[in-house]
Amino acid sequence: MYATIRAEEIPATTPRIFAARRCTGSRFIHIAAGVRTLVAAAAIAFAASGTALAVGDTALWVANLTNVVEFGTLPDGTHDQKPKLELNSAVFGAPQGVVFDAKNDLWVIDGGTVAAGGAIPPSIEEFTEAQLKDLKKHPMPTPTVQIFSGGFAFPQQAVFDAAGARR
Repeated sequence: MYATIRAEEIPATTPRIFAARRCTGSRFIHIAAGVRTLVAAAAIAFAASGTALAVGDTALWVANLTNVVEFGTLPDGTHDQKPKLELNSAVFGAPQGVVFDAKNDLWVIDGGTVAAGGAIPPSIEEFTEAQLKDLKKHPMPTPTVQIFSGGFAFPQQAVFDAAGARR
């Protein structure tokens, strides 16, 4: 199943700079920053302990400009650990952020390449928990949902409401 959603009536907005925050009533922390603050940095999401995606206590998912990578439990201190998994997709332009919903589906906030003169429009892509579990066999899945909007200039972050669901 693959769905494309276009939202054309949403006005473009100027990116704002925020700090890391814990969402009210949630175990998730979201990080948002403007382009000037994080030129080549990545956004992160954690799979909570007890979910099918968590390795040990937590798993760390990082938007990595060309793909999304997953790390298992990270030790304290400085280290040079390689990712355990890589999520690549032919639809990716420039992944800027990641967030999990209540169903453990991963949403990738993709800035596209249009802002840099390319042809890939910005979008939001959903990958199911089943697709993520199968990344070793199929490292380039097609998103189940891809959302486009004429209002997207260069999206970088998203957060779900307290219910953790897209409505």
